[in-house]
Amino acid sequence: MTPTFRILANKKDITERLEKDLLSLRIVDEAGLRSDLVEIRLDDRDGKINLTELTGAELEVFIGYKETGLARKGVYTVDDVGVEGPPSVLSIVAKAANMKGSLKIPKERSWDDVTFGSLVAAIAAEHGLEPGVSETLADVSFEHLDQTTESDMHFLTRLAIQHDAVAKPAGGQLLLMKAGEAKAVSGKSLTTLVLEKKNVVTWRMNLNERSEFPAVVARWHNKSSAQLVSEQAGEGSPVFTIRQTFPDAAQAKDAAVGKLEQLRRGRASISLTIVGKPEAVAEANLSLSGLRQGIDGEWLINRVVHTINESGYLCSIDAKTP
Repeated sequence: MTPTFRILANKKDITERLEKDLLSLRIVDEAGLRSDLVEIRLDDRDGKINLTELTGAELEVFIGYKETGLARKGVYTVDDVGVEGPPSVLSIVAKAANMKGSLKIPKERSWDDVTFGSLVAAIAAEHGLEPGVSETLADVSFEHLDQTTESDMHFLTRLAIQHDAVAKPAGGQLLLMKAGEAKAVSGKSLTTLVLEKKNVVTWRMNLNERSEFPAVVARWHNKSSAQLVSEQAGEGSPVFTIRQTFPDAAQAKDAAVGKLEQLRRGRASISLTIVGKPEAVAEANLSLSGLRQGIDGEWLINRVVHTINESGYLCSIDAKTP
């Protein structure tokens, strides 16, 4: 099959303009807190592309095959344009829209009687983004939250980590998703990527034997008794203790449960190179068969890199045990 792509810049199709000079197109899809990105490298020996037109441009990117069609991979904002040589090569790097500077400005404020859903909606509206919160998190409530010299992105990231979740801006949305849930924010399950040995070009698996914590403790400050109170998730020893002190019992319990879920996930990891599959996305489940005992079975994708270059279309996939 014939690899192909389509790119719109500020809603104008620039695919034909890029095709003849394309050296590589690379799309990085991350499941964690890091921003997704697109990197385009072009033969710039004719020097005809106006560099100032590219900076800040909004790119909508599609990738796939001429015979089977294209898959939309998101919207990205150009934040770095560089030229190097000889020979002259133009590189364009765009990050998932919209990782705006305003999301990184420290703020001082408090939130009372708020849910995750209403919190994300309020912050998203301040930055011109649409909120996207998974159903399992939308109704989680907070009696009181302090945002002290903390940017909106850092604030949401801190709360997300406490609940074993991921907060990130992508495609014009401010997203909050449960880690490892393998669901879109709409609540619809992501399609499992099924791979057999014949689909895999290279693979490497690592099993990380580390000390396991069957229980986690988080502490909160009881103002009436002026004492620290512990909330525990799980049973047994050794016990992992979260250093941070929480304002109430509910937040401490949620943090303990979230940390325990995080510790139970990802003891083994695998990296694969496969012939390009546009449907491969971070956070989706991966089903492997035919490689070997101990590797075949279910995995959770945490990173996908789609690359089109002179070698064709390949995907590199990083996954971990669910």
